[in-house]
Amino acid sequence: MLAPNAALPTCHPHDALPAGLKDLKAARVGDTWHAVRRPVAALPGFRPAKALVFAGVYPASGDEYEALASALDKLQLTDASVAVKKETSDALGAGFRWVVI
Repeated sequence: MLAPNAALPTCHPHDALPAGLKDLKAARVGDTWHAVRRPVAALPGFRPAKALVFAGVYPASGDEYEALASALDKLQLTDASVAVKKETSDALGAGFRWVVI
């Protein structure tokens, strides 16, 4: 968040804006940034994207679970259209529900 009366940074399409987020999953595509105590209205007509593709993703063996979890976390950092949730199957064990917009 910017301090009150702070000048807003000039941003270009490929700039990064330091946000101080503790969890990158808290930021969503379409979020509106504003200065502290100076909120702005959301863009009219904006709706969160709906998931279109779902897949259960499981490691080939149980000891590959952490490597798969790490790979999916990295994928989420680079692709905002991907969401991953932990899930468990009686037949396959621990895995992930992979959701793509």
